[in-house]
Amino acid sequence: MVERTTVLETPALHVELLRCALGRGPTEETYTTRRQVMFPLSGTFRWHVGRSVMLCDPNQVMFVETNEASFDTATQPGIVTCLLATVSDATARRLWRTATAFRKRTAIASARLQARYAWFASAAQNDALWEQHALELVASATDAAIGAAPAPAPAAAIRLATRAKDLLGDRGRLLGLGELAEKLDVSPAYLTDAFRRAAGIPIVRYQLRLRLMRAMRELPHASDLTALALELGFSSHSHFSTAFRVATGLTPSQYRETARRGDAIERIRKRSRVASR
Repeated sequence: MVERTTVLETPALHVELLRCALGRGPTEETYTTRRQVMFPLSGTFRWHVGRSVMLCDPNQVMFVETNEASFDTATQPGIVTCLLATVSDATARRLWRTATAFRKRTAIASARLQARYAWFASAAQNDALWEQHALELVASATDAAIGAAPAPAPAAAIRLATRAKDLLGDRGRLLGLGELAEKLDVSPAYLTDAFRRAAGIPIVRYQLRLRLMRAMRELPHASDLTALALELGFSSHSHFSTAFRVATGLTPSQYRETARRGDAIERIRKRSRVASR
């Protein structure tokens, strides 16, 4: 079952918030006649395109090519939410000179890109200003996909990294490296090296990004930031605030206010930099 809510609709693109209930079986096979970029917000699932199977979670963005049949399966039954941008043909020609991003299909999102699309999902309004924000999101996601690619990793490292991501899921809570390595029956050192080679990012940072992404979803509605920090596995509000600010350029309080008021994130960052001088 898929619930679709239109967030923004203009001649350039259509942005929807999707809420999908994934069960034990596969979803129906679908395809699109227009290029799409999907930003997972919560949940973990497998995306099947042709012979390729990709594990997708809120640390990644997805590029959906036209006329390619695909379906999803759950890592475990539950709810998945995503922001989906469907781009008009004219806009697609301006945005994408090559199909590089769509051949790669997925890309790791930076923490700042994650902050922007989580903020967009919370605060977007249906007007021309937000169309520009949406187009900037799609362009930034494309930049992430066509940037420097990590060196090819051995198949064994890729399989191990996929199993690790499956166990980490979108839990929000901290799962220690030792505990994770034990579940995978490998040493922590081997897991660390294999994950970095396969994913292009250290496993500790990957898990931190998942926890911060959950924080971004919760912050617009959170009243007690200390309770949220402890729930996400941080030792204190200060620890949470420092990690959040280093990753996104904003404190949790600043992010919460931008999402509630609909202020542009970059404008708040600039004010913060000026105030700190």
